[in-house]
Amino acid sequence: MRGTSPAPTFGKKLYVIKSETVHAKCRLASCAWIDASTYARKQLRAHLRFFGVRHLTLQASPSRLATGDDMDNIENIAVVRQFIDACVRADADEVAEYFTEDAVWWNAPWQPISGREAIREAFRRGTQGMAGLPWRIRHIVADAGVVLTERVDNFMIGETRVCVPCMGIFELCNGKIAAWRDYWDLQQYERQLPTRK
Repeated sequence: MRGTSPAPTFGKKLYVIKSETVHAKCRLASCAWIDASTYARKQLRAHLRFFGVRHLTLQASPSRLATGDDMDNIENIAVVRQFIDACVRADADEVAEYFTEDAVWWNAPWQPISGREAIREAFRRGTQGMAGLPWRIRHIVADAGVVLTERVDNFMIGETRVCVPCMGIFELCNGKIAAWRDYWDLQQYERQLPTRK
């Protein structure tokens, strides 16, 4: 799996990283578990310093074993974070590869789009005339194959910056997005658009 921390291991002492700065700079999942037996804390700190992270507190995990569900949730969050990065790059072919063949994208309030190829073309058309800026993930959580994101999506349209608060739901199957639903205010978006002369 690209850009993620080592997965939890049964029966070993784990630490959890809580810093959003670390997650943003190092592309770690929002609850990145570190197996201290294979990824020593000193090595971890040296790794993070390479990314410019100077201060880090490692919090010991609760006294329980990591489960398969924990690992699935961490992996799904990592996939969604990587997908959001791809959306900012606005490469329709790259974005399409994150979806299953029969995926459904519902960018409410518009109509749902079914199928990877249809999503590819809709994304290509939808990003014409705009440039992506980093999207802010305010909160992200996963359970049972579903990842919820509270985000602020940022774009440049001409010389105008547009910010869209959004609630997104991702349903994943075998590491691919089977459904993506975003809920946002169309009127709030339209009020920010540059005035046509």
